[in-house]
Amino acid sequence: MRIKNLAICLICRNNEILVLEGLNHKNNEIFYRPLGGHIEFSETAKSAIFRELKEEVGTEIENIKHLATFESIFEYNGIPEHEILILFSASFKHKSFYLKDIIECKEGDDTFIAKWINIDEFISGNKTLYPDGLSKYLKNRQQK
Repeated sequence: MRIKNLAICLICRNNEILVLEGLNHKNNEIFYRPLGGHIEFSETAKSAIFRELKEEVGTEIENIKHLATFESIFEYNGIPEHEILILFSASFKHKSFYLKDIIECKEGDDTFIAKWINIDEFISGNKTLYPDGLSKYLKNRQQK
């Protein structure tokens, strides 16, 4: 097993963030996570988030800012995982993406859906947001 290094991105629309919806088949848990992906060898985390969003969403992002770093040790579909996640904020270069409620994304040959979810859904615990600690981070940020 190896530690995965990931860059993830908070893209906001009013009080909503863009997230992908996932399912842990082991416990039937529906969860959400900001878009992003693996940091390649010799690639900075900032370059990785720019590349990942361009690959997944098909558009460029701008105003990229480092926000926080999270460490996550968990089990997904019965397999132990360990991730270091570097969180950025950014905005879409093409503002038309903010008008879409659902955005179709690609990861290699796979497609998935990203959608805007109100931050309060995560802060209240109505919906599960990963990595652990991200909901608390959003709550603290909202209170400032």
